[in-house]
Amino acid sequence: LELPYRSDALRRIKDTQSQVGLSPEARRQNVQGAFKAEIEKMPVESILLVDDLFTTGSTLLACAYALMSAGVKELFAVTIARAEHAFNVSSLKNPTRDFYDY
Repeated sequence: LELPYRSDALRRIKDTQSQVGLSPEARRQNVQGAFKAEIEKMPVESILLVDDLFTTGSTLLACAYALMSAGVKELFAVTIARAEHAFNVSSLKNPTRDFYDY
């Protein structure tokens, strides 16, 4: 496809504990603010974010938040696999605030 690829577009800026065994809320809190977008040198409007495993979506969301905060206008995401007990957004008291807003 000859599309530009940036393996350094995101950088972990906060050490986090393993997500294994954490509740969905604990996972979200664990990765909140853990990533910083490094796209200043290469302005982009659209990004395809690839993640290996979707369990609750917390890591993917934290990465997406960092990229969108850095000015990415359009973000697409794809995951390679999904955990058997994937996160159900309806379990949140206020999905818009609790899940999407940091």
